[in-house]
Amino acid sequence: MVKILKTVVWEDCKDVLQRFSEGRMIKPVTMACPSNFCSFFLVYPLILHQDMMFQLKKWLMCEPFSDVTNEVLEAEDNALFAKDDASPAQVLNLVLDRLNDCADDSWYYLDCQHQAIVRVKKLAGVTHAQIICSGEKKKSVAHLVDIDGQVTLVPVLFVKDISPYYQVADIKKTPYLRDYLPRVTGDLLSKKRHNTDDLAPVSEFTRSGIDNGDML
Repeated sequence: MVKILKTVVWEDCKDVLQRFSEGRMIKPVTMACPSNFCSFFLVYPLILHQDMMFQLKKWLMCEPFSDVTNEVLEAEDNALFAKDDASPAQVLNLVLDRLNDCADDSWYYLDCQHQAIVRVKKLAGVTHAQIICSGEKKKSVAHLVDIDGQVTLVPVLFVKDISPYYQVADIKKTPYLRDYLPRVTGDLLSKKRHNTDDLAPVSEFTRSGIDNGDML
């Protein structure tokens, strides 16, 4: 079970994260200065270990940072081709549900709309996901989540131009994390080159009205 504890903005808490890491003598992998949550994990990968995460959770929950969970979840879910408004956090749950099935250091399109890309990477022995979404302006946020007692941060990067990430994804022949049945897309003859065994149940999208009116 995934429980979202808080969603924080990089600009709000970057100084706290830096002090937290330095205070615990977490030696940086590189001397580069992190510019967002994704690069922060590359510089300080040991922070992903559970003992560090539990300590970081206390810091982030106590600090008076703005909690932007609702607006970020809405922005993420807008990247889906078809969504169920009655089920919040669809993108986050989809990514975390599929995380164990993903290969290390792999890239995935979220779905056929190509408005979001997910990178799965193993750092310091810990597999974690990074979500890159198309957005009106560049913004780095992270979900602090509890997954069956395990705490982690899931970074989400909103970018105005997502095309550079498309180039990487296409080179790697990226599959979709979520595919749709033809009755959802309205494309009965579709033969996508991106295949996945994660076919979304039709009932999940009937409320959205995306069925071309044929109710197939």
